[in-house]
Amino acid sequence: MVELQFNTKLRAFKQIGGGCEFRPLTSYCKNQGIVHRLICPHTHHQNGVVERKHRHIVELGMTLLQQASLPIKFWDFAFQTSVYLINRLPTSSLQFQVPYTVLFHKSPDYAFLRNFGCSCYPFLCSYNKHKLEFRSHECLFLGYSPSHKGYKCLSPSGRLYVSKDVAFNELKYPFHDLFPTTSNKYDVSPIVDTLPSANIPIVSSSPSTPAVTSQFSPPINTNSVIIPHEPAVIAPGSGQSLSSVSHSSPPHLSPQNIHPMQTKSKAGVFKPKVHPSFLLTTCEPNSVKQALADPAWFAAMKQEFQALIDNNTWDLVTLPNDRQPVSCKWVFRIKENVDGSVKRYKARLVAKGFHQVAVCDFTETFSLVIKPVTIRLILTLAVTNKWDLFQLDVNNAFLNGSLQETIYMQQPPGFDSGDKSMVCKLNKAIYGFKQAPRQWFQRLKQILL
Repeated sequence: MVELQFNTKLRAFKQIGGGCEFRPLTSYCKNQGIVHRLICPHTHHQNGVVERKHRHIVELGMTLLQQASLPIKFWDFAFQTSVYLINRLPTSSLQFQVPYTVLFHKSPDYAFLRNFGCSCYPFLCSYNKHKLEFRSHECLFLGYSPSHKGYKCLSPSGRLYVSKDVAFNELKYPFHDLFPTTSNKYDVSPIVDTLPSANIPIVSSSPSTPAVTSQFSPPINTNSVIIPHEPAVIAPGSGQSLSSVSHSSPPHLSPQNIHPMQTKSKAGVFKPKVHPSFLLTTCEPNSVKQALADPAWFAAMKQEFQALIDNNTWDLVTLPNDRQPVSCKWVFRIKENVDGSVKRYKARLVAKGFHQVAVCDFTETFSLVIKPVTIRLILTLAVTNKWDLFQLDVNNAFLNGSLQETIYMQQPPGFDSGDKSMVCKLNKAIYGFKQAPRQWFQRLKQILL
């Protein structure tokens, strides 16, 4: 296949040694002039490239299964999709080129990609037995066909369709809706043409007819129950029938909470509903130009810029010839109250830390991170000893960390000085820098200790 498809001779073949099943392959490689290399037993590090790529495929495949809420029995579809995606993503081993482009000398079609495990509707007219059947129905998307230019779509009946004419709903992952009987997350049973049948009791519409139990091959929604119509009730002495039919079910009695812990529901505290008008009238700007045109967002940006100036965050200097400045951007967020109303508009100047150059712009980036078990331990001690707990929120915390490296940053968009050739020589760390958490921790450590 390598010789025919890529016009390349196979020169060497490498495999894990110690197995008896590959011994005939040694003689074949010797006759063809192919070097057959073996790895020492129990030394997987000698085959590190393959091991790392195997781990990459497994981790990406398990991520796809978790995102789509699929059981482990669909691992083969997830791993095939992982390989399909990895071959179309840039990799550092090829100087961030796409493997598909390097191999076939053309760019892949990224518009063909869809979310794994999402809802899809393939065109099934050619599969119908008569023309009164539906042209399509909801299926589960399970990846791409290696031998067709089409998509794999799993029907609720268990049949796998391959079609190129498919409509997708990538916001919905319908596995539990299409296969409600598959409740075991770690079920490893293979996919069959027809799913196991479920016994669904159907109550007759006549009160005198007993209930009939029927079997159906395709799974149906068991949450919908057919309620029998009750006969008309004659009011005593009136001779008139009540036209209304009672469909009320027996009242559902929720179990009484007898736990001694005081909760919001016991105290009668309920979160008010969000007013829909807030969701329609307030939105975050998509660009700096849009934010500058809004007085509320402009005031928030001006407040953030003034805080940076008051903190002596930078000095405007001329950029040296041997340095490149780091870019920055504005991030906008709306802080809301508990009822959904706008509390304040927040604008944050964030540096694009991914433009930083190692050794030149940063050295050490490690910063201690608190563990959840530490928080639980402190809360336990506070409850046991009846301590008072206080919460402290440091405004612009990262601006208190001093930088040890010399870093140049572009002027903030919308607030640049008259001379646009000047850059900001930073004295303090700001959000987005790789060493900002470390410098803030060092500063906090000096104050507390």
